[in-house]
Formats: sequence, C-alpha cells, structure tokens
Amino acid sequence: MPELRERRAERAKVLRLIVKTLIAEVNTAVDAGGKKQRQRRVQAVVAEARQVELAAMNQGRSDGKDAPQTVARKKTRRDESRATATAATEKNKTEDEWFECMRQYALELPEELVEEGTLAEMRAARRKEGTGCIAGGG
Repeated sequence: MPELRERRAERAKVLRLIVKTLIAEVNTAVDAGGKKQRQRRVQAVVAEARQVELAAMNQGRSDGKDAPQTVARKKTRRDESRATATAATEKNKTEDEWFECMRQYALELPEELVEEGTLAEMRAARRKEGTGCIAGGG
C-alpha cells in the first residue's frame, strides 16, 4: 500500500515536471504568431497534461472488456479539451493574467493522489479476479 502511494506520488511529480518542461519550451519558442499563438499552445499543453493526469489517476479502474470504447471516449474528450482550450484563449487575456492562471493551476495540483478503497478491499477484488499473489509467487 505505501509503495502504491509512493509510485502515484512519483508519477504526479513526473507529470508536473513534464508540464513545466513543455510550458518552458513553448515560452522560449520564437513564433511568428505572437502572444495569442503562444497562449493557445500553452493552454493546449495544460489541457493535455490534465488529461494525462486524470488517466494516470483512473488507471486500473476500468476492466479490459470495454477498452475500445474507453479509448474512443478518451480521444473524444481530448479533442473536446483542445477545442475548449483554444476557445478559452480567445478571450484576449493579457500575459500577466495568463501567468496568474498558470500559477493558480500549479497551486491546485494535488500533493498526493487520492486512493480509493482499503487494502482489504483491494485484496478481495484481486481474489475475486483470481489473480495470484505477486510477491509470494502465487
């Protein structure tokens, strides 16, 4: 159980680092489109990062039976989030407002990923699925 929390915390840190790196790349890139173009790209990166973070948190919650439907739903949501991100930048925010939004988003990132269920519930679910013990070799 503590290992799972540690892995999730590490995954969240990695995701935050990836977002910061991508935003830094976008901010340093010289583009002819100016501030609006840069803001659109940064917001698209943030929207994509949110999707990745949600997918990481929800990993393992769905069974393999509906995998194609899940993939299709995720793709639709990703496309919708990109459209929403582009529409949001059309409000002509100033660069200071944009950085304030980014700072606020960074403050809202979770320190720890919330875990659902107890160890006993996880073990019961694993037994129900018929999966053997990983550490004990079966």
